[in-house]
Amino acid sequence: MHGPHGLHRGRKFSSADLQILILTLLDKGPSYGYEIIKSLEELSDGYYAPSPGMIYPALTYLEEIGYADVAMEGTRKRYQITDEGRGHLEENRERADEIFSILEKIGARMEEARQAFEGELGPDEDEHSRQSEDLKAMRRRLRDFLRGYRPRGREDEMRLVGTLQQILHQIEHGKPEAPKPPMPPHHLMEIFERRRSMGLSRLKPDPVDRQLIEQMLQAANWAPSHGDTEPWRFVVFTGEGRGVLADLFELAQREAGQDPESGRKRAFASPVWIAIGMSPKLDENGNLVMSEREEIMAVASAVQNLHLMASELGLIGMWHSKGLSVDETVAKGLGFTAPARLLGFFMCGWPAVEIPKGERGPWTNKVRWHE
Repeated sequence: MHGPHGLHRGRKFSSADLQILILTLLDKGPSYGYEIIKSLEELSDGYYAPSPGMIYPALTYLEEIGYADVAMEGTRKRYQITDEGRGHLEENRERADEIFSILEKIGARMEEARQAFEGELGPDEDEHSRQSEDLKAMRRRLRDFLRGYRPRGREDEMRLVGTLQQILHQIEHGKPEAPKPPMPPHHLMEIFERRRSMGLSRLKPDPVDRQLIEQMLQAANWAPSHGDTEPWRFVVFTGEGRGVLADLFELAQREAGQDPESGRKRAFASPVWIAIGMSPKLDENGNLVMSEREEIMAVASAVQNLHLMASELGLIGMWHSKGLSVDETVAKGLGFTAPARLLGFFMCGWPAVEIPKGERGPWTNKVRWHE
């Protein structure tokens, strides 16, 4: 179903249209995935900002069908259009022009709305002049605040948006607006159901952009912890940085009398390794503020958040918590000494196989009720 601007409900273009959008931008010059997201956001003046979970799978698809090439720059991918991609774009040039026209019109309307909000009202200036000085002052104060506002993250930004929405609703309707969930419950359930634990043999060797890993870590940081201790700690290994992990794995294997080369190979078998550590909060006497059990449960919650975000971004991974992943030599090399603990590694990357559908026994068999 299309909205008033020609977009599908939820500010989304179809996958075919999104591919044409990306090819049009790549036709102007090579770009990183993050730059493509910013270009589309700027073109529509903030109205259309596709998520990394939409852009990066689309770029991967364009690469697989030969419409885009990739040049590695460190751990980052720089995409450029191929001759085949340019041919496909020319065949769909009319649709491409139509899509960009939609975004430009949206951007123009957003700018008009912003100018109106900032007091540049043109024909409606008389209405503005009749406002009280107190209201004008509050208007300027709100404008200056929003201009200088720099959210600490997406959650911080959405909290402000929700607050402003409730205030406006109360002004317009005379009563507070009931809080709304950030997304439909069924979408949350879909995220839960898509999450899979998939190991090394199912990962592509392709690197993962740092921005995506940072989103995963930000999600982990919003986990609950008893007493607000926030005991989760992470060490990330990507690209050539995996050599540090390879040295630790090799040393651990050698000390255990096992093949050291297998440890080195393992370190490079995943494009991303995230060491999962627990660093408990201590009081002034060096005693645990919360029990080790409480702190480990908090870290487990953080890893679940991280895994769910990875899944939403189109990545797969697995929390590995035995063998080398919890070896004392590896833990010591990473700085996780008592009372801190190494609880394993999260291996992560792009799927090399089709992600299987999950299976669970009926939840009703695992619940007892007392009503």
